[in-house]
Amino acid sequence: MKTIEFVKYSGAGNTFLIAEKKIDFEREFIQKTVTRICDPVNGFSADGVLWLEKKDSEIVWYFYNSDGSSAEMCGNAARCAFLFSQQYFFKNPPEYIKFKTLSGVVQGSEGIEGVSIEMTRAKKEKGFFSKEDFLNVLLLEGFHDKEFFSYVCSNQVLSIDTGVPHLVIEIKDLSKYKSLKKTCEQIRNAKIFPRGTNVTLVQEKSVESLLAVSFERGVEDFTLACGTGAVAAGIYLAHKNKKSKIHVQMPGGNMVVKLDSNFEKDIFSFQQDWQKPILVGDAIKIGTVIIDI
Repeated sequence: MKTIEFVKYSGAGNTFLIAEKKIDFEREFIQKTVTRICDPVNGFSADGVLWLEKKDSEIVWYFYNSDGSSAEMCGNAARCAFLFSQQYFFKNPPEYIKFKTLSGVVQGSEGIEGVSIEMTRAKKEKGFFSKEDFLNVLLLEGFHDKEFFSYVCSNQVLSIDTGVPHLVIEIKDLSKYKSLKKTCEQIRNAKIFPRGTNVTLVQEKSVESLLAVSFERGVEDFTLACGTGAVAAGIYLAHKNKKSKIHVQMPGGNMVVKLDSNFEKDIFSFQQDWQKPILVGDAIKIGTVIIDI
């Protein structure tokens, strides 16, 4: 019987099973295997599975959500992939490691603050909506959650692609987020977002920090942390308060979003794609899992 060895990692509470890609698998096999091993009861309780394949100077990445669907990018998984690659792909690890994802090439490095990932350029998805226009769109799609409408406190919401699409909504009290799950699920599948969207709820703490939680596509629930969601939230607050370094606190841990030196010049206009943000946070190896295939 053949086996696959996975290493389980946590990035700010977001958990992943990572393995070296040595052979090609059928799509049906991948979906069944991923859903089985990610299951919180009968599997190993993970938010996603990542296969990595070393090719020349970069590492090709194949990422799957816990429901077996493919995802373009995952910021927390990228930090974990950096640690995995250091240990399993290099005798003398380089300072920087590049990963080829479906959303483009990202680059990892390690420093005093943790593992840093230079993300792909964040792109306009739908851009900014006024609060009024956003709520009108929801009403037209049949959403009538008055409690949710009363929580939205900002004059704008942001639809942006930080590797995957996110809708950032500022609410009055993030501690109530679990009661908003049904509405976030409806928004995630709203017709206005053809690819679907992750929904990231935020609450401002200061001009340079916020609380955030993401309802993720593919997991179909709130997660302890979401790297691309942290970046989307950071860009939202940076735009609002004209800051270039944002501290993001998610249920599973803290991250920092840094914006490069040219970011503030472009951040207040959607004439161009956003500059490449940098996501900084922890990455921890939990242990090894061997499965039969």
